[in-house]
Amino acid sequence: MKDLYKYLTILYDKYIY
Repeated sequence: MKDLYKYLTILYDKYIY
């Protein structure tokens, strides 16, 4: 689950930028 969260955060960060 931790990996998924990390991936989600990275994707979100990319989307924001």
